[in-house]
Amino acid sequence: MISYEVPLETYPDTTNKKPLQFAGLAAQKRHRALYLSCAYSDGTVARKIVDRFKQSGKRLDMGKSCIRYKLPEDLDLEVIGEVIRENDLERFISTYEQGQHR
Repeated sequence: MISYEVPLETYPDTTNKKPLQFAGLAAQKRHRALYLSCAYSDGTVARKIVDRFKQSGKRLDMGKSCIRYKLPEDLDLEVIGEVIRENDLERFISTYEQGQHR
């Protein structure tokens, strides 16, 4: 898996002492998967992805943080780009920390 992470040098206080995964790309046997941790930790982000895929007419096969797809054309790259852009490092860490206190 290709993984985009927050280095421990930047944020060392993780529950498992490993870097926080921000996003990842993986090739599975029957599909590819895009992992967006911000969609898992923030329901408004997940809702935005669902709503925007509906608007675009693209089929969404989504788990808690992963979007499964066969071809890159199956993705709504506009909303993916917006989600990544809107969840900068500060917001991502803040959302992670809020989730730790639930």
